Amino acid sequence: GRSRGFGFITYEKAFSVDDCQNARPHKIDNKTLDTKRATPRSGAKNPESQVSVKKIFVGNLSEDMSDDDIRDYFSKFGQVDRVEQLKWNDTGKKRGFGFVEFEDTDTVDKICLINRHYLLGKRLETRKALSKQEMTMIKKAQMK
Repeated sequence: GRSRGFGFITYEKAFSVDDCQNARPHKIDNKTLDTKRATPRSGAKNPESQVSVKKIFVGNLSEDMSDDDIRDYFSKFGQVDRVEQLKWNDTGKKRGFGFVEFEDTDTVDKICLINRHYLLGKRLETRKALSKQEMTMIKKAQMK
């Protein structure tokens, strides 16, 4: 049939996807390919899964988790640029959530595809951090 401009590659070993992504950019006939991790069908219904971002929301953080603890954990997935734990203005106590920013959008995709993340014995909540503008664009696209 006629090319729709995309395709899927199934690897025998999971680490091969990492190797592929680490070897970017890929070119065919002088065209740069935009390679992404495939989203399982169960997650494809979630419109944010199709957005490429460099930042994740991290919830269920405990008071004793330091920025370095968070950085060390997420560094095993890729280069961490910034860790930010939000605090209450009046008390300065941690609010139990924050954001981690990465060098590469693929790192965010990988973290979101791995459903379970544990730090200091607590299961973390992780999802893509979207700006209000990105959320509005997703909602408009859903209405079409």
